[in-house]
Amino acid sequence: MPITGEDGNPFAAQIQAGYQAAAGASAQANGGSPSLVAYDPSNGTDPTVSSTQVGYTQLTDANIGDGTVVLPNNISLVDDTADQPVSLSGGSANQVIRGSYASLTVYAGTGNGVMLADGTYNPNSHSSMPLTDNNFVAPSVGGGSWVVSVGNGDNMINAASGNDSIATGTGDNAIYLGSGADQVASGGQDTILGGLGAATIAATGNAAVFAGQGSMNFANGAGTSTVIGGTGSLAVTGGSGKLTLFGGTGNTLAFGGSKGGNIFAAGQGNATLVGGGDGNLLVGNAGTDLIVDGGGQNNTAFAGHGQNVIFGGPTSDMIVGGSGYDLILDGNGSEQVYAGSGVSTIFGGSGSDLTFAGKGNTTLIEGSGASTVFGGSGSGVFFGGTGTDLYEFANGSAGGNDIIYGFKAGTDHIALAGYSANQVAAAMSQAATGSGGSTVFSLGDGTQVTVQGVSGLSHSAFV
Repeated sequence: MPITGEDGNPFAAQIQAGYQAAAGASAQANGGSPSLVAYDPSNGTDPTVSSTQVGYTQLTDANIGDGTVVLPNNISLVDDTADQPVSLSGGSANQVIRGSYASLTVYAGTGNGVMLADGTYNPNSHSSMPLTDNNFVAPSVGGGSWVVSVGNGDNMINAASGNDSIATGTGDNAIYLGSGADQVASGGQDTILGGLGAATIAATGNAAVFAGQGSMNFANGAGTSTVIGGTGSLAVTGGSGKLTLFGGTGNTLAFGGSKGGNIFAAGQGNATLVGGGDGNLLVGNAGTDLIVDGGGQNNTAFAGHGQNVIFGGPTSDMIVGGSGYDLILDGNGSEQVYAGSGVSTIFGGSGSDLTFAGKGNTTLIEGSGASTVFGGSGSGVFFGGTGTDLYEFANGSAGGNDIIYGFKAGTDHIALAGYSANQVAAAMSQAATGSGGSTVFSLGDGTQVTVQGVSGLSHSAFV
């Protein structure tokens, strides 16, 4: 079959002595100086193919610009040693394609294949040039499974329908995952778009990942990466770098790495967020969320609109309740806990905790540490712990009906902030003894406090 370029000049096809021509080998050139080596293992005498047993056809045309090569179905091995960009279209055979440092574009056929476009040394020109860009495009339907490895250029990879394994260098790469089960080793500043299939991604560079409809498992390395959830389930694991996560409508599982500084924000689905290292921000949303400090310090956790369980850590953290149903368990550190507008149940730890009751209904079971409790505008029930406890009610910011259990006279105290001396005196003079030997007093802003089990509360209880 004659092989001509767009200018009408024919290719020169040479068969080296001792080698067999690949059956049906053909090419079309649109320009460039493409030099392709095509191997056909079917012409070898031994089913176990080695470099000395396969057919060898070299196509060269030094005077034509960029080239396009159409591979017949029986071509299986292709070696691109061109100095100029080459574009080739594959057939139905299983193929191995090796590219040089010049740009290589592969339009895969229906067979399986391997594309190695990693900028190898060019033996023809004996030169070392900067790595350039490569493209891989698989068919949207009926494509095979490929192994694609690209160098440090800016590459585009469209995985489409096969089960593909993709490895990138340090460049800026665009990767479009498809409906198959894809695996990606991301080494550069990569943008990765998930598809319909399941995806597993390991990043050592700085990746921006947009999950799709399929499930996704993402592991971060030493880089700074961002993951945006889709409609499928999402699992992310931090490494020694920093990771930012925004969950989607699917369920989310996130574990922070050792460095800390991670931002995990749950989406509409259920989420488990576990911080790692120090200085993490963990944010719940509308689903049923589990938020865990993860052992670091100076972490901040926000509950969302759904049902949330939040675990504090061993050091100083801040926990903010939401508008849903929150169960908050302080750790052993000095925690700051702000109940939200929903229903909050809070268990104190062994540290010195600051707890702010919110607009909703708050139940606090204090721990063994020294606790300071601020009444809110909602109803609060406070169970004192074994430590020294202070209950503070601020004029204008309280207003709820609060009950204190386990008040230890002589050890625990009540502070009334922002009230005038006359307001405090009036509250004390009007204090009444309630059922069970309790003391009940009311403040000018509508706050009512019941100290259960203590009758005749003395002035020394107030600070």
